Amino acid sequence: MIVLVGGYTEKMSETLIGKSKGIYILKWNEDSGNTTEIGYLSLKNPSYFVYNDKNDCLYVIEEIAYEDTPKLKAFKYNGNGNYTLIDEKFIHGAYPCHIAISPNGKELAVANYGTGNAEVYAIQKNGTIQNAQILQHTGKGVNPGRQEGPHAHMCLYFKNRMYITDLGLDAVKTYEKGNNTGFMNRANLDFKVPAGSGARHCVFHPRKDFVYVLTEMFGTVNVFSTKDSTLLQTIKLLPDSFTDLPGAAAIRITENGKFLYASERTTSQIIVFKIDKKSGELVLVQRIDGGGKTPRDFNLSPSEKWLLVAGQSSNDVTVFKVDKDLGTLTQSHIIKELNTPTCVLWHKA
Repeated sequence: MIVLVGGYTEKMSETLIGKSKGIYILKWNEDSGNTTEIGYLSLKNPSYFVYNDKNDCLYVIEEIAYEDTPKLKAFKYNGNGNYTLIDEKFIHGAYPCHIAISPNGKELAVANYGTGNAEVYAIQKNGTIQNAQILQHTGKGVNPGRQEGPHAHMCLYFKNRMYITDLGLDAVKTYEKGNNTGFMNRANLDFKVPAGSGARHCVFHPRKDFVYVLTEMFGTVNVFSTKDSTLLQTIKLLPDSFTDLPGAAAIRITENGKFLYASERTTSQIIVFKIDKKSGELVLVQRIDGGGKTPRDFNLSPSEKWLLVAGQSSNDVTVFKVDKDLGTLTQSHIIKELNTPTCVLWHKA
């Protein structure tokens, strides 16, 4: 297996100085959880990327300003940790921050935080890409500092729909394809989180009719029924004694739908929940130090025996062993000198 770790290469703010080489290419040892660096892709702010198993192509976004012409880049994987650039297209948005591929591997979508829109691309048989549609959000939230307009933060394909999580609008927008019209918003099927909470990422239960929406600014997970968009539960990542500003970042769910994981950047913790089989509601299992600082992203290995946490501020990735029966994490070791990491992704070697 190959594990890719990418992140910021440029200065994003006074406190966020990108030091990454681009995307680090690591050989993965499933038995030990150890890695060996075998190369890197030199790119500009590759903060998120996705691998298409249908065509063995890697798709990468550049998280930069609109005037700096951010691009979506397509690489063909040739084996042995080697990638060849086969295409690139301009992204019609500012600060692209997330990318997702459709289940059939024929389409992908990019969320643009700065301009509050998403762009859909068609994937050709040879892996190249074509701009297909722009989905522009409008409106604002109650927090003038963070929600002065829409901020698309994640795109997610699930079954026959595509969802866009918008931090500025406190909502997960639901899209369906019309007859030869592309995606259209089904507003009656949107999931709306509490005002000012800032919807950031979401995951769907693989077997039940539930969706879990992570809010960045309130540090909560909101559980909705996908049947009628009813809010079933809101649960905090951190204890009531926590009085600082939360900074929730990423959320993952196991393939069997038994456990849910979330990262919180202010405390640099990973929080583990067990999912009730019937109600879909969450029960706290564990809060554990993420190993490094500012866990922007984390990911479960394909076997789900391991969980890797990207320490954006500590320039490392922490490797955890996963108890698949209990869902709990145990720190194994830390991979040093993976600078400013923001995305962790596995694919076949």
